[in-house]
Amino acid sequence: MAVLTALGNGLMFGLFLTILIGPVFFALIQTSIDKGFRSGAGMAVGIAISDTLYIIIASFSVAAIANSKSFQMWLGLLGGTIMVIFGCASLFKTVKEPSGDAEIRKADSLFSQILKGFLLNGINPFVLLFWIGVATMVTLEYRYTTDLQLVFFTAIICTVLTLDIVKAFTANKLRRLLSPRFLTWMNRIVGVVLILSSFRLFYFSIEAMGGF
Repeated sequence: MAVLTALGNGLMFGLFLTILIGPVFFALIQTSIDKGFRSGAGMAVGIAISDTLYIIIASFSVAAIANSKSFQMWLGLLGGTIMVIFGCASLFKTVKEPSGDAEIRKADSLFSQILKGFLLNGINPFVLLFWIGVATMVTLEYRYTTDLQLVFFTAIICTVLTLDIVKAFTANKLRRLLSPRFLTWMNRIVGVVLILSSFRLFYFSIEAMGGF
């Protein structure tokens, strides 16, 4: 019964996470439309890997390291810089009418898309702090044993990964209905979202340094 409860809580938590709209959500949709389902799915895998890594870190009780002001400062600076790079690349990217469908959309390598998903999601310090909060919750409030925590977090990751792949598949199928002009503007919107998100990370880093 306890296992089913942990599984159900994990599934519900995973569903909640998938409806949150942020820079990673926009980047996943953009990649799926622009590069195809395979690239979008690869990015979803990268996101899941970064979440899994942070869950492991949180579960091994390294909250003291994550709460270090120096750690927060450097992670915020690095995260903000990566967001700006991806944001500028998307902002100035234009989409042309495909001449042979498959070749233009033949994507970057699967590894590069997994890495992109891993970096966009994993470099955000708020993601690490979020999972530390969740790990604290399941330990102190739910009082899950190690086995139940494994069930809970596995259910979350599997739910989020599955639904992210569904998002990638759906966005890819809609591509045929979208004009290059629309896709170009979508790239620009994604770029703005990423750059604005970088400001939040830089502010986070400044706060960790004690302000101006």
